[in-house]
Amino acid sequence: MHRAEPSSRAYYLFANCGAMASLVRDKVAGHWAVRSHTCKHRCCQPCRRRVASIVRYNLAEKCNEVVRRAGRNGLKAVTLTLKHSAANLRDQLRRLLTSFRTLRRRKRLKHFFKGGAYVIEIKVSSKDGLWHPHLHILTEGNFTRVETLSDEWNAVTKDSEVVWIKAVPDVQMAVAHDTKYITKAVDNSVYTNERKLAEFVTATKGIRMVGTFGTWRGVKLNRRVPSNADWQFFVPLHHAIMAAERGDIAMIDALAWLQSKFTPDVPTLAQPPP
Repeated sequence: MHRAEPSSRAYYLFANCGAMASLVRDKVAGHWAVRSHTCKHRCCQPCRRRVASIVRYNLAEKCNEVVRRAGRNGLKAVTLTLKHSAANLRDQLRRLLTSFRTLRRRKRLKHFFKGGAYVIEIKVSSKDGLWHPHLHILTEGNFTRVETLSDEWNAVTKDSEVVWIKAVPDVQMAVAHDTKYITKAVDNSVYTNERKLAEFVTATKGIRMVGTFGTWRGVKLNRRVPSNADWQFFVPLHHAIMAAERGDIAMIDALAWLQSKFTPDVPTLAQPPP
Protein backbone atom coordinates (compact mmCIF):
# COMPACT_ATOMS: atom_id res chain seq x y z
CA MET A 1 0.00 0.00 0.00
CA HIS A 2 2.93 2.34 0.72
CA ARG A 3 4.19 1.60 -2.79
CA ALA A 4 0.80 2.37 -4.34
CA GLU A 5 -0.20 5.55 -2.49
CA PRO A 6 2.46 6.57 0.09
CA SER A 7 1.14 10.07 0.82
CA SER A 8 -2.60 9.45 0.74
CA ARG A 9 -4.97 9.94 3.66
CA ALA A 10 -6.06 6.32 3.15
CA TYR A 11 -2.51 5.14 3.87
CA TYR A 12 -2.36 7.24 7.05
CA LEU A 13 -5.68 5.89 8.30
CA PHE A 14 -4.64 2.32 7.43
CA ALA A 15 -1.37 2.69 9.33
CA ASN A 16 -3.23 3.97 12.40
CA CYS A 17 -6.21 1.61 12.30
CA GLY A 18 -7.02 0.38 15.79
CA ALA A 19 -5.51 3.41 17.51
CA MET A 20 -7.04 4.69 20.76
CA ALA A 21 -8.56 1.28 21.52
CA SER A 22 -10.79 1.14 24.58
CA LEU A 23 -12.54 -1.58 26.52
CA VAL A 24 -16.29 -0.94 26.75
CA ARG A 25 -19.05 -2.84 28.54
CA ASP A 26 -22.75 -3.25 27.89
CA LYS A 27 -24.56 -1.89 30.96
CA VAL A 28 -27.46 -4.30 30.47
CA ALA A 29 -25.92 -7.66 29.47
CA GLY A 30 -22.46 -7.14 30.93
CA HIS A 31 -20.77 -8.10 27.62
CA TRP A 32 -17.39 -6.67 26.71
CA ALA A 33 -16.22 -5.13 23.44
CA VAL A 34 -13.30 -3.13 22.04
CA ARG A 35 -13.86 0.21 20.36
CA SER A 36 -11.20 2.10 18.37
CA HIS A 37 -10.54 4.35 15.38
CA THR A 38 -10.89 2.31 12.16
CA CYS A 39 -9.67 2.91 8.60
CA LYS A 40 -12.44 1.04 6.70
CA HIS A 41 -9.94 0.21 3.96
CA ARG A 42 -10.73 -2.89 1.88
CA CYS A 43 -7.23 -4.25 2.53
CA CYS A 44 -7.69 -4.11 6.31
CA GLN A 45 -8.59 -7.52 7.73
CA PRO A 46 -10.32 -6.39 10.97
CA CYS A 47 -12.32 -3.72 9.14
CA ARG A 48 -13.39 -6.16 6.42
CA ARG A 49 -14.42 -8.69 9.06
CA ARG A 50 -16.69 -6.08 10.63
CA VAL A 51 -18.16 -5.06 7.25
CA ALA A 52 -18.74 -8.72 6.38
CA SER A 53 -20.70 -9.31 9.58
CA ILE A 54 -23.00 -6.40 8.76
CA VAL A 55 -23.47 -7.48 5.12
CA ARG A 56 -24.03 -11.08 6.27
CA TYR A 57 -26.86 -10.01 8.59
CA ASN A 58 -28.64 -7.87 6.00
CA LEU A 59 -28.15 -10.34 3.16
CA ALA A 60 -29.49 -13.23 5.25
CA GLU A 61 -32.52 -11.13 6.17
CA LYS A 62 -33.30 -10.50 2.49
CA CYS A 63 -32.65 -14.13 1.44
CA ASN A 64 -34.92 -15.44 4.19
CA GLU A 65 -37.63 -13.10 2.97
CA VAL A 66 -37.29 -14.56 -0.55
CA VAL A 67 -37.42 -18.14 0.75
CA ARG A 68 -40.56 -17.43 2.76
CA ARG A 69 -42.21 -15.93 -0.30
CA ALA A 70 -40.96 -18.13 -3.15
CA GLY A 71 -39.63 -21.27 -1.44
CA ARG A 72 -36.04 -22.54 -1.52
CA ASN A 73 -36.15 -23.12 -5.25
CA GLY A 74 -36.52 -19.37 -5.77
CA LEU A 75 -32.95 -18.64 -4.64
CA LYS A 76 -29.78 -19.67 -6.52
CA ALA A 77 -26.03 -19.29 -5.98
CA VAL A 78 -24.16 -18.42 -9.19
CA THR A 79 -20.49 -17.92 -10.08
CA LEU A 80 -19.35 -16.14 -13.26
CA THR A 81 -15.70 -16.17 -14.33
CA LEU A 82 -13.68 -14.50 -17.07
CA LYS A 83 -11.12 -16.24 -19.21
CA HIS A 84 -7.63 -15.32 -18.02
CA SER A 85 -5.95 -12.50 -19.87
CA ALA A 86 -2.95 -10.20 -19.50
CA ALA A 87 -5.19 -7.12 -19.25
CA ASN A 88 -4.71 -4.92 -16.19
CA LEU A 89 -6.95 -5.62 -13.21
CA ARG A 90 -9.02 -2.43 -13.40
CA ASP A 91 -10.00 -3.12 -17.02
CA GLN A 92 -10.92 -6.69 -16.12
CA LEU A 93 -13.10 -5.56 -13.21
CA ARG A 94 -14.92 -3.05 -15.39
CA ARG A 95 -15.41 -5.70 -18.06
CA LEU A 96 -16.71 -8.20 -15.49
CA LEU A 97 -19.33 -5.79 -14.14
CA THR A 98 -20.33 -4.50 -17.59
CA SER A 99 -20.72 -8.04 -18.89
CA PHE A 100 -22.86 -8.97 -15.91
CA ARG A 101 -25.17 -6.00 -16.53
CA THR A 102 -25.49 -7.05 -20.18
CA LEU A 103 -26.12 -10.68 -19.19
CA ARG A 104 -29.05 -9.70 -16.97
CA ARG A 105 -30.75 -8.04 -19.94
CA ARG A 106 -30.52 -11.14 -22.17
CA LYS A 107 -33.99 -12.41 -23.09
CA ARG A 108 -33.35 -15.99 -21.92
CA LEU A 109 -32.13 -14.85 -18.49
CA LYS A 110 -34.27 -11.85 -17.52
CA HIS A 111 -36.48 -14.05 -15.34
CA PHE A 112 -33.47 -15.83 -13.82
CA PHE A 113 -31.80 -12.62 -12.66
CA LYS A 114 -34.90 -10.90 -11.28
CA GLY A 115 -32.97 -9.51 -8.36
CA GLY A 116 -30.03 -10.35 -6.17
CA ALA A 117 -26.65 -9.43 -4.73
CA TYR A 118 -23.07 -9.97 -5.88
CA VAL A 119 -19.59 -10.06 -4.37
CA ILE A 120 -16.38 -9.78 -6.42
CA GLU A 121 -13.54 -12.16 -5.56
CA ILE A 122 -10.05 -11.44 -6.89
CA LYS A 123 -7.26 -13.99 -7.05
CA VAL A 124 -4.03 -14.56 -8.93
CA SER A 125 -4.09 -17.86 -10.84
CA SER A 126 -1.56 -20.40 -9.64
CA LYS A 127 -1.37 -21.81 -13.18
CA ASP A 128 -0.36 -18.75 -15.21
CA GLY A 129 0.10 -15.90 -12.72
CA LEU A 130 -2.69 -13.86 -14.34
CA TRP A 131 -5.56 -12.10 -12.59
CA HIS A 132 -8.62 -14.24 -11.87
CA PRO A 133 -11.55 -11.97 -10.91
CA HIS A 134 -15.00 -13.53 -10.69
CA LEU A 135 -18.49 -12.84 -9.37
CA HIS A 136 -20.31 -14.72 -6.63
CA ILE A 137 -24.03 -14.04 -6.90
CA LEU A 138 -27.18 -14.84 -4.95
CA THR A 139 -30.14 -14.39 -7.30
CA GLU A 140 -33.90 -14.65 -7.05
CA GLY A 141 -35.60 -15.99 -10.18
CA ASN A 142 -36.84 -18.87 -12.25
CA PHE A 143 -34.94 -22.07 -13.01
CA THR A 144 -32.41 -22.10 -15.85
CA ARG A 145 -29.97 -24.75 -17.02
CA VAL A 146 -26.25 -24.25 -16.46
CA GLU A 147 -25.71 -24.86 -20.20
CA THR A 148 -28.03 -21.95 -20.99
CA LEU A 149 -26.20 -19.64 -18.61
CA SER A 150 -22.85 -20.74 -20.04
CA ASP A 151 -23.99 -20.07 -23.62
CA GLU A 152 -25.32 -16.64 -22.74
CA TRP A 153 -22.20 -15.68 -20.76
CA ASN A 154 -20.04 -16.73 -23.71
CA ALA A 155 -22.22 -14.71 -26.08
CA VAL A 156 -21.75 -11.61 -23.92
CA THR A 157 -18.03 -11.93 -23.18
CA LYS A 158 -17.05 -13.55 -26.53
CA ASP A 159 -14.47 -15.75 -24.79
CA SER A 160 -15.70 -16.97 -21.38
CA GLU A 161 -18.04 -19.84 -20.69
CA VAL A 162 -17.15 -21.17 -17.22
CA VAL A 163 -20.16 -20.66 -14.91
CA TRP A 164 -21.64 -22.39 -11.89
CA ILE A 165 -25.19 -22.66 -10.51
CA LYS A 166 -26.28 -24.26 -7.25
CA ALA A 167 -29.61 -24.32 -5.46
CA VAL A 168 -29.52 -22.76 -2.00
CA PRO A 169 -30.51 -25.46 0.51
CA ASP A 170 -29.41 -23.37 3.47
CA VAL A 171 -29.61 -19.57 3.48
CA GLN A 172 -27.07 -19.06 6.28
CA MET A 173 -24.56 -21.32 4.53
CA ALA A 174 -24.98 -19.52 1.19
CA VAL A 175 -24.67 -16.07 2.75
CA ALA A 176 -21.58 -17.15 4.71
CA HIS A 177 -20.04 -18.48 1.49
CA ASP A 178 -20.44 -15.19 -0.37
CA THR A 179 -19.52 -12.86 2.49
CA LYS A 180 -16.32 -14.74 3.29
CA TYR A 181 -14.81 -12.99 0.27
CA ILE A 182 -15.45 -9.68 2.03
CA THR A 183 -14.07 -11.00 5.32
CA LYS A 184 -10.69 -12.09 4.01
CA ALA A 185 -10.04 -8.66 2.43
CA VAL A 186 -7.19 -9.67 0.10
CA ASP A 187 -6.64 -13.22 -1.11
CA ASN A 188 -3.28 -14.77 -0.15
CA SER A 189 -2.37 -15.14 -3.83
CA VAL A 190 -2.49 -11.34 -4.07
CA TYR A 191 -1.20 -10.49 -0.61
CA THR A 192 2.04 -12.43 -1.09
CA ASN A 193 2.86 -10.71 -4.41
CA GLU A 194 3.95 -7.11 -3.80
CA ARG A 195 3.52 -6.00 -7.41
CA LYS A 196 0.05 -7.55 -7.66
CA LEU A 197 -0.94 -6.14 -4.27
CA ALA A 198 0.04 -2.61 -5.33
CA GLU A 199 -2.04 -2.99 -8.49
CA PHE A 200 -4.97 -4.34 -6.43
CA VAL A 201 -4.93 -1.26 -4.18
CA THR A 202 -5.10 1.18 -7.08
CA ALA A 203 -7.31 -0.91 -9.41
CA THR A 204 -10.11 -1.49 -6.90
CA LYS A 205 -10.36 2.17 -5.89
CA GLY A 206 -13.92 3.32 -6.68
CA ILE A 207 -15.03 -0.17 -7.77
CA ARG A 208 -18.17 -1.46 -6.04
CA MET A 209 -17.07 -4.87 -4.79
CA VAL A 210 -20.44 -5.70 -3.22
CA GLY A 211 -23.77 -4.64 -4.67
CA THR A 212 -27.40 -5.40 -5.44
CA PHE A 213 -29.35 -5.46 -8.70
CA GLY A 214 -32.86 -5.79 -10.11
CA THR A 215 -35.66 -6.05 -7.56
CA TRP A 216 -33.08 -6.07 -4.76
CA ARG A 217 -31.74 -2.65 -5.72
CA GLY A 218 -32.12 -0.37 -2.76
CA VAL A 219 -31.56 -3.13 -0.18
CA LYS A 220 -29.06 -1.58 2.23
CA LEU A 221 -26.44 -4.28 2.79
CA ASN A 222 -24.41 -1.89 4.97
CA ARG A 223 -27.33 -1.05 7.30
CA ARG A 224 -26.16 -1.18 10.91
CA VAL A 225 -27.23 -4.33 12.74
CA PRO A 226 -29.95 -3.47 15.30
CA SER A 227 -28.71 -3.68 18.88
CA ASN A 228 -30.13 -2.97 22.34
CA ALA A 229 -26.67 -2.71 23.85
CA ASP A 230 -25.86 0.33 25.98
CA TRP A 231 -22.08 0.51 25.75
CA GLN A 232 -20.15 2.34 28.45
CA PHE A 233 -16.45 3.28 28.36
CA PHE A 234 -14.55 1.20 30.90
CA VAL A 235 -10.79 1.64 30.44
CA PRO A 236 -8.19 2.11 27.65
CA LEU A 237 -7.34 -1.31 26.25
CA HIS A 238 -3.62 -1.10 27.02
CA HIS A 239 -4.49 -0.38 30.67
CA ALA A 240 -6.73 -3.48 30.73
CA ILE A 241 -3.88 -5.60 29.32
CA MET A 242 -1.38 -4.28 31.86
CA ALA A 243 -3.87 -4.87 34.69
CA ALA A 244 -4.39 -8.46 33.50
CA GLU A 245 -0.62 -9.00 33.41
CA ARG A 246 -0.49 -7.83 37.05
CA GLY A 247 -3.09 -10.45 37.96
CA ASP A 248 -6.29 -8.36 37.98
CA ILE A 249 -8.96 -11.09 37.89
CA ALA A 250 -11.69 -8.82 36.43
CA MET A 251 -9.49 -7.82 33.48
CA ILE A 252 -8.24 -11.38 32.95
CA ASP A 253 -11.86 -12.55 32.74
CA ALA A 254 -12.83 -9.65 30.43
CA LEU A 255 -10.01 -10.34 27.96
CA ALA A 256 -10.64 -14.10 28.08
CA TRP A 257 -14.33 -13.49 27.31
CA LEU A 258 -13.40 -11.30 24.32
CA GLN A 259 -10.97 -13.92 23.01
CA SER A 260 -13.62 -16.65 23.26
CA LYS A 261 -15.95 -14.61 21.02
CA PHE A 262 -13.38 -14.23 18.23
CA THR A 263 -14.44 -16.81 15.61
CA PRO A 264 -13.15 -15.75 12.14
CA ASP A 265 -13.99 -19.03 10.37
CA VAL A 266 -17.31 -19.28 8.52
CA PRO A 267 -18.99 -22.29 6.88
CA THR A 268 -18.81 -22.52 3.11
CA LEU A 269 -20.71 -24.08 0.23
CA ALA A 270 -19.03 -26.69 -1.90
CA GLN A 271 -16.73 -24.86 -4.29
CA PRO A 272 -17.42 -24.70 -8.02
CA PRO A 273 -15.13 -26.78 -10.24
CA PRO A 274 -11.86 -25.03 -11.31
